[in-house]
Amino acid sequence: MALDLIIAGAGGSGLKALQVAEDGCEFNGEQLRLTGFLDDNEALWETDFFGYPVFGNANMVKELFADKTIAVSCPIGDPVARKRMIISLSLTNVTFPNLIHPAAIVSQRATLGVGNILSQGTVIQAGVNIGDFNTFNMLAAVGPLAQIHNYCTINSHTMIASGSLLSSYSYVGMGATIKQKTVVGQGTTLGANAFLNKPTPPWSTWVGVPAKQIAEKPSPFPEDPE
Repeated sequence: MALDLIIAGAGGSGLKALQVAEDGCEFNGEQLRLTGFLDDNEALWETDFFGYPVFGNANMVKELFADKTIAVSCPIGDPVARKRMIISLSLTNVTFPNLIHPAAIVSQRATLGVGNILSQGTVIQAGVNIGDFNTFNMLAAVGPLAQIHNYCTINSHTMIASGSLLSSYSYVGMGATIKQKTVVGQGTTLGANAFLNKPTPPWSTWVGVPAKQIAEKPSPFPEDPE
């Protein structure tokens, strides 16, 4: 018996989850059947997105599927927006599977929480500990014993080297590298192709080789320190 899967976000990020789902993934031994999308953009409601319906926003989807358990995947690229969407969806009849592409390589000695998305070519090595609701784009690599907390976005062709710590809400730009045993503070943004070789303060932005801090902002989640 298949479990209905709804993807949150009918856009480019949603297509990432669509490909993982269509190429084949399961949840607790059940096949996931992609059923459609939800989106906050009212202009997309009741339209067709790559052959699947856009049902409406989170509240509309919860009403439509109120009598059954559904699986939801949230690939929204902005970590803050992703958390807010997950909060709006969190009810007893919603479950959050890990979507792992068949072409991803995940060590049997790595651990994953819930709601993560691993695109094709993702490599997760032994001893890695991954929390909840993180997204990994194509060819992202995580070295042994690295830790990734929650709601992080790791883009294509990135390397998080062994023993590093990526705190929640961090955003790692395409082609960026984090040196081994580096502690990345909560909400850090690392620009494309940057090389980070030092710890970062929370909610800071870093660019360049080696990476230098260019900005800092207050936390949108002051109740959620790490």
